[in-house]
Amino acid sequence: MLSFSTERRKGEFHGTGCVLSSALAVFIGRGMPVEKAVEKAKGFVEKMLRSAKPVGKGRVKYFQF
Repeated sequence: MLSFSTERRKGEFHGTGCVLSSALAVFIGRGMPVEKAVEKAKGFVEKMLRSAKPVGKGRVKYFQF
C-alpha cells in the first residue's frame, strides 16, 4: 500500500483537493507511475498555494428571480 502525506498549511484555502485530484489524473493519464504523478501533483498544488491571493470580504451578488 502506498501512503503520501504533507504538512498542513496555515490559512484558508478552497479547492485544493479538487486541484490535486485533477493534476494527479492528468499526470497518470500522461503515463507517469503513480509515485511520480503524486510527486508532480503535490508540487503543482504547492506552487499554486504560494501564488494564491487572499480571500476577500466582498459580497457575492447572485441572480435574483
